Order: sequence, then C-alpha cells, then structure tokens
Amino acid sequence: MLLEWSSTRARREGANETGLREKMETYLGEAMEQGLVLDAAIAQNEAQGRAFWALRENHSEAQKREGPSIKHDISVAVSKIPAFMAEGLAAMKKALPDCRPVPFGHVGDGNLHFNCQSPPGWDKQRFFAHGEAISGAVYDLVVGYGGSISAEHGIGRLKVDELAHYRSRIELDAMRSIKRALDPQNLMNPGKIIRI
Repeated sequence: MLLEWSSTRARREGANETGLREKMETYLGEAMEQGLVLDAAIAQNEAQGRAFWALRENHSEAQKREGPSIKHDISVAVSKIPAFMAEGLAAMKKALPDCRPVPFGHVGDGNLHFNCQSPPGWDKQRFFAHGEAISGAVYDLVVGYGGSISAEHGIGRLKVDELAHYRSRIELDAMRSIKRALDPQNLMNPGKIIRI
C-alpha cells in the first residue's frame, strides 16, 4: 500500500505538536503491533517519495512486459473491498488456476484494477480463450457486491456487451432515449456504451 500524507499547516518552531512524519511512525508502529503491517518504509526526502510513486505509476507498463492480461476496472464500496478481494481472487483462480491476479488501484474511492495476468509463457490466443470465464466470474461478483463493472475508464467499446448483460432493459432503453435526445445523428462516440 502506498500512502502519502500532507498538510497545509506549517510546522511551528518550538511548538509541542507532533508532525506528520511522527504521526505516520506512530500509526505504523501500532499497526505492526496489531499484525496489520508486516513491513514499511517512509520516504526520507522528495526523491525517495517520487521513487515510491514511480512503482505505482509504472505498474501498468511493467504488466505489459509480463505478457497478456485481462483488465477489469471495477468498483465496490470501500467497506467491502477486503471481502471482495478474498472472493475475487478465489473466483479468478477458479476460472483459471494458473493465472496471476494483479489487483491494484486507488482503494480510498473503491476503484480497483482487478487484472488477471496470463500464466508464464502463454500467448494471447491461449490466454484470451479463458477471458469470458475470468471476466464473467469477476463481474458477477462485482454486481453481487452492489458495485460497478466499470469505474474510472467507462464502458467504451469493449464493455458494451457486458453493460447489456448487467443492466435491465428499462435502464438500457432509458440510456438510448437520452442518447437519441442529445445526439440524434449519433455523431458523439458512436458505438460506445450502448448500441443505437
């Protein structure tokens, strides 16, 4: 987990107040005593802080180098993330036991990139043959948790069929009516989100 704490309040010289670093050290110490944290590192300067963030920001590029993956941009209530993670990982492994789950995201808003990496050495064709089973298992679970099959990246072209599967006919008809009212010539993003 990557945490960044900041404050707009300037630290006053000679004042008896605990700074953010000290608060983080206290927090981590308590979490370690409770067995919630096994190891931690605190950036000592801005360069180290940027290096920590680079691990998160370069994650997608590193995943590309590992081979094919199936990506799921999903969201569930923050309070349900721990339970979803346990069930989601089990569901993914049930769909393809040798897959390599790669969940990451910005958990504070409930958004997870619940990705599935191919087993080592598998090509796209062999791996993507399992795509429907993997995605179906993930999306069924997301919907069961009251979440969304698409969080920050939207439905686009790739999830049009999934949206049609997980939304009612009434919801889809309402979306089509709004689309026709605002874009009668279907010029804005044709073929995305819903089929007209």
